[in-house]
Amino acid sequence: MKEPVITLTLEEYEELRKEHECLEKEHAELQRKYEASLQEYSRQVEEISACTAVIADLRWKLADLTRRLWGKSSEKRHLPEDAGQLSICFESPSDVNDPVAEEQKTAGKSVTSENGYNRFRKSFTKKITPHARKPIDPSLPREEIIIPMPEGLSLEGATKLGEEVSEQYAVSPARFYVKRIIRPKYRLADGRIITAPMPVMAHPHSNASESVL
Repeated sequence: MKEPVITLTLEEYEELRKEHECLEKEHAELQRKYEASLQEYSRQVEEISACTAVIADLRWKLADLTRRLWGKSSEKRHLPEDAGQLSICFESPSDVNDPVAEEQKTAGKSVTSENGYNRFRKSFTKKITPHARKPIDPSLPREEIIIPMPEGLSLEGATKLGEEVSEQYAVSPARFYVKRIIRPKYRLADGRIITAPMPVMAHPHSNASESVL
């Protein structure tokens, strides 16, 4: 079987040749962009790997710093107690005592004992039984901070159930007060119970805010 013969005029041939040249140029441009994209991708992969290594290093340093600052073997625990200073605990709720009671206890020890170092050592070798955090001294002034509900949440038809209240010691220049954080709680029309989110804190489980750090 003979192959079909296609006859073109000179004008048609020139038109096809020009179209072929255009397609070759487009192909070359696409190839160049593809190679450039591969190079950019490789660069970004290397940059991401470097950033990941930096983040891992920073996380390790942060964990080490946190351990040294707040760990049981922290250097601050080897300093004698000063009865002239208010004792404020920055640990978790299970280790927190009432600062006023601790201050009175420390002052009493300083009167009845002449060896401050041994007294300090004995107080930290005594077994401590975990207990709930005691309320903050009610005589201190309060500053209330009402946290709004998440933006975009409709409270139409909702019933307010109450408030979640947490308290922390706070310090402002020449004033010692308690910052009172109030988070409204609602039951929505569909039955879900929603509480306003807790604000970002450096130590959310401590009763001392960032202002006293």
